[in-house]
Amino acid sequence: MEFLGVGPLEFLFILLIVVLLFSPKDIAKGARSVGRTLNRVYKSENYRILQKTSQELRNLPQRLAREANLDELESQLKNEAQQVSSAVRSTAENPFQAWTPPPAPETENRIAPPSASQSPKSTEASGPDRPSA
Repeated sequence: MEFLGVGPLEFLFILLIVVLLFSPKDIAKGARSVGRTLNRVYKSENYRILQKTSQELRNLPQRLAREANLDELESQLKNEAQQVSSAVRSTAENPFQAWTPPPAPETENRIAPPSASQSPKSTEASGPDRPSA
């Protein structure tokens, strides 16, 4: 397992060199000063700005995708608004259009003969003058 490109044996070698070069008291003092410095860095305003910027950069692709979708929705809304306004204009031109039925299509069938129920013979046979058998 490596951490920052340093394996476990390399880490032990570095630790051995640090112990040989510095006394245990110096190592403790150095660790304490590194800890204080890191604490100041973490609590500083610059670190918070850096973290906030990093978060915004991580969320940038999602934000751009949302904004692109909003542009698409905006164009759809404009199209729908134009359709509604044209419908309102047509209604204003003919206000009673909604209450009038559409004209019946003229279906004149010249090919088929009239049906038996519409023939004059059937109406004469079932008339009130003639008794039915």
